[in-house]
Amino acid sequence: MIRNKLLKIAEKNGYKVVDDPGNLSEKEIRIGVNFAYIFSGDSSFDFKTFLPYLAFLILVIVAGYLIINNIFKISVNEDIKLLGLLKTIGMTKPQIKKLVHLESIAASLPSIIVGDIVGISIGKIILNKIFANNEMLTDVKLSLMVIILIILFSTAFTLLTVFLSVMRPARFAAKVSPIDASRYNETTIKKKYKSENISLGKLARRQVFSNKFRFISIILSMSLSAVILNSVLTYTGNIDLEKGISDVITTDYNIASPKYFRYMYLGSEEGIDKKFIDEIENYKGFKSGGALYYYGYEYDYPDIKIEDNKVAPILLGIDDYLINKQKFIDGEFDKDKWQTGNYIIIGEYGDEKSAFKAGDKIKINVNNKVKEVQVMGKFEYNFSNGLRYFPVIKEDINDESSPTLSLEYIYMNPNEYSKLTGDKSIMSYGFDVEDSEKENFDNLLKTFENEPDFSYDSRDLQIKSTMEFKNLIEFAGYSLSIVLFLISVLNFINVIATEILRNMVNLSILEAIGMTKKNIKKYLVKKNLIYSLSGLVFSFIIMLLVDKFILMDFMAATKWTSYKFVIMPLILVNFVNIIIGILFTGRFYEKHSQNSLVDRIRSLE
Repeated sequence: MIRNKLLKIAEKNGYKVVDDPGNLSEKEIRIGVNFAYIFSGDSSFDFKTFLPYLAFLILVIVAGYLIINNIFKISVNEDIKLLGLLKTIGMTKPQIKKLVHLESIAASLPSIIVGDIVGISIGKIILNKIFANNEMLTDVKLSLMVIILIILFSTAFTLLTVFLSVMRPARFAAKVSPIDASRYNETTIKKKYKSENISLGKLARRQVFSNKFRFISIILSMSLSAVILNSVLTYTGNIDLEKGISDVITTDYNIASPKYFRYMYLGSEEGIDKKFIDEIENYKGFKSGGALYYYGYEYDYPDIKIEDNKVAPILLGIDDYLINKQKFIDGEFDKDKWQTGNYIIIGEYGDEKSAFKAGDKIKINVNNKVKEVQVMGKFEYNFSNGLRYFPVIKEDINDESSPTLSLEYIYMNPNEYSKLTGDKSIMSYGFDVEDSEKENFDNLLKTFENEPDFSYDSRDLQIKSTMEFKNLIEFAGYSLSIVLFLISVLNFINVIATEILRNMVNLSILEAIGMTKKNIKKYLVKKNLIYSLSGLVFSFIIMLLVDKFILMDFMAATKWTSYKFVIMPLILVNFVNIIIGILFTGRFYEKHSQNSLVDRIRSLE
């Protein structure tokens, strides 16, 4: 709520905050809030903006919950006989629950300590990388208070996730009676199967699907890690460099007064001096260019209006060269018609649709001088072809409470624009040059910058800036992706290990009745393949939902991303899981079946 705080400060000090960018009186000021403060609404919290972040956070919590829940459920199953013995000597249900929760805390504390140390260290590395090009922010040093806050938040977040995850296994442990615990075997036969032949594949399928809840929890814990990884890489992989700069600059160079680039262009006295344009056009390597004309706040509604329409027109003159750089969204450009001066082009910004369409005829009134024109078409309005701020124009300029008028950006032939407004000032001038001469033009424009009324921007500067931004996002995204990938892989290894340990008694019995170790390994591999392939299918379905309801809207709201569906990370994670399922399974079972069959069955009684 930064804007509200600024309003209170201004009011307290006797200032009136105005939105009109025109000349200010002594006790009038304007305020602006950086758009980066996405949570700073004028009156209320922008929940829609926050929703993708909230959904992503919930996804992480659910993934953590499923992984931890699965681990502790297996842990409780392994210790079920011990818990039963503890009950026989007098331990109560609340004490059993407390024991399981204390076990989870004992496992959490070293994890939290290691996680904080590694997390803060990696965080510093990432921040230093992000701020490497900013002299003021290089060599990030975290204060003791910040470190304490990080530790407190991460500890609370981890303990909450662990507590929620362990609740169900703890309840299950507390409910089991001593007698049931002493003869507990998790594999229960819910229905009898009749078949003339049995195969390792059928046996694997029956074992995997025998406990639907465990199957779903394992698959979801594998899938969500892959989905989060895929989401991060979808975002970083769809950063569109061209889209990122297209609404800022469409030519190789753009020159204007410093106030224009600082979003403060108010009138013709701040236009670019023609001498700079003349020198540039006569310089070796110049190809072509075009100007953008704007009179500023010399006129305002109702001095300039569209008859029979209560809108605030912003009249701009534009040269042909710049028109050919624009993306038309309605109609098309006809140079011959444009030269007559009887046609205009409408600029549309984002979702704010114009009241007019191609072919409409309108009457523009400038101080009672009326010109009837026809709409040739519409193109996108942005910083590359317009003002670098959005004027706020009231229906009654003397009454702050009067309605705010919608803006109509109207582009005219420069000659007709000059006749109608009486203004010839150039707000900005864009031009293209030969690639081989760019270095010379950079040097020329840098010498011009010594003049107080000159500034410039270039496509190369914008590309460099956007590339740095893209690299930062990718660096942070890939760092997170590596961690998520490791979580996904380690989780699957944990699933394999615990599944083998949990079923060791059954595997020993199968070996006792004649199944070879080679066939048992094949059976275990087939089980893991079922988990891997099911995980891929689940991941794909969840990814489609995440893309549709989270990523597409989130990426549409940013200027530098163009959504394209990405599936390779999902395939990669599941391919790694398949490899692990084949290689790790055999070795792990081999290691835990080295004792004789009799010893293994005895140790598991």
